[in-house]
Amino acid sequence: MKRSLALLLLVCVLTGCVGVTAERSATEDDTSPTEEGSPAPGTPVTPPAAEEAPVAEPVPATPPVIVPQPGDDARLGGPPATRGPTPANPVPPATAPPATGPVRPDLGAQLPAAPSLANIVLGQTTDELGSAHRLVLTVPAAARDAVEGRSDFAVISGTRLAAAGDAAVGGWRFVVDSADSAPIVVVKTAVGQSVRQLAAEPGRYSGAALLNDDVAATSLRLVALVDAVFAAAQPQQPHAALYTRLAADLADPAWTGTVVFEATVARLPATVNGHSTGQTPDPRIPAVALGFTAPSGEYFGVVDYTRDPGSVPPGGIQYLNALFADNALTAFGMG
Repeated sequence: MKRSLALLLLVCVLTGCVGVTAERSATEDDTSPTEEGSPAPGTPVTPPAAEEAPVAEPVPATPPVIVPQPGDDARLGGPPATRGPTPANPVPPATAPPATGPVRPDLGAQLPAAPSLANIVLGQTTDELGSAHRLVLTVPAAARDAVEGRSDFAVISGTRLAAAGDAAVGGWRFVVDSADSAPIVVVKTAVGQSVRQLAAEPGRYSGAALLNDDVAATSLRLVALVDAVFAAAQPQQPHAALYTRLAADLADPAWTGTVVFEATVARLPATVNGHSTGQTPDPRIPAVALGFTAPSGEYFGVVDYTRDPGSVPPGGIQYLNALFADNALTAFGMG
């Protein structure tokens, strides 16, 4: 039996019969594939191609949030990185200063002058455009105290009287010019006696010799000017209304202020109360008086100008009457 099997096996080997193989246990074949499709042992394994990943959009970096702490600016040399640029301080629009009326300097306000002279502001007014005008008196420096208010009554006249600037009420201009008239300036700071009384007492004039060429002659002329005001203020006089208030002030012991007798009307407005003043060849028109009250500094003035009809040139002024009180024109007549 054994011999037959050996013979059969030999025949199969000689004829190439490999279809019959001895069954082996799974435990003996450690190289057998464990699942369908696995490569045979020894075959190189090619990894599958990697899928191309989509390109992602770059994500902007978020700066870190820094909580400002006291001293950050000094420690970091400037504002933290997360702070925006410091805005420039806004510049407010320029505004015009509020409009105010002129303030009259106190009598004796000093202006630049030569060492031997003193400039004293007698009054300040405002013209039709709102500009301030000053009427300035120049006196010897040694006589400054006699005018500034440290005395009772000062009178300035003749060659000792020098004034600059002007007084303005609307379009009117008044100057103190010795070339056109013989003005006299009176400054009264004391109460108890009136201008009318003090004018007749040259011994009461402060700094009289420094402020007048001839004190006695000045006193006589001043008394005559004051008396003329009282005469014109009498009720029977045609222009009494122009003089009433001025006469009352000159007779009042309590009144204080500055009066300029024989001032000059340097300019007229183009029209007054609707009436054209015209272009006249007339010389500067004299003013009876102009002045400033104290302490309010209100302006007042009287103009009473009349010419002989036969001497009036064509287009000229025969008469001009004006009354100023409390910084305003209160009465006017012209022809």
